[in-house]
Amino acid sequence: MKKYQLGALIVSDKELQDTKQEIVEELIDRMQKYVADGKKLFEDHSKTKEERLSGIEYYCGRFCGLAEFLNITMGVEARCDDGMLYTQVMYNKFFFWKQNLELDIRREREGGAV
Repeated sequence: MKKYQLGALIVSDKELQDTKQEIVEELIDRMQKYVADGKKLFEDHSKTKEERLSGIEYYCGRFCGLAEFLNITMGVEARCDDGMLYTQVMYNKFFFWKQNLELDIRREREGGAV
């Protein structure tokens, strides 16, 4: 393992020599995993709606951090055949799950009227 100084920090580096394409592929794989985990949690009715919402917000936050790094820091845009940003397509799933759970929770608290 290579170690070097970066300002006041000591950095340990496994000396992986991934190409930018390999890094992008890893980031997208990880984002897809967060989406899959979010979907699994959304469909897990053994947990309360509040627990499911909290978990989805957690996965969404992790997803957004990677998406920001991919789009802003690395300057990479991954687009679907229709031209839509792939990160937006994936984020829309989190948005849908969060909205549904928030509405269900509000309905339960307000006695069914929303």
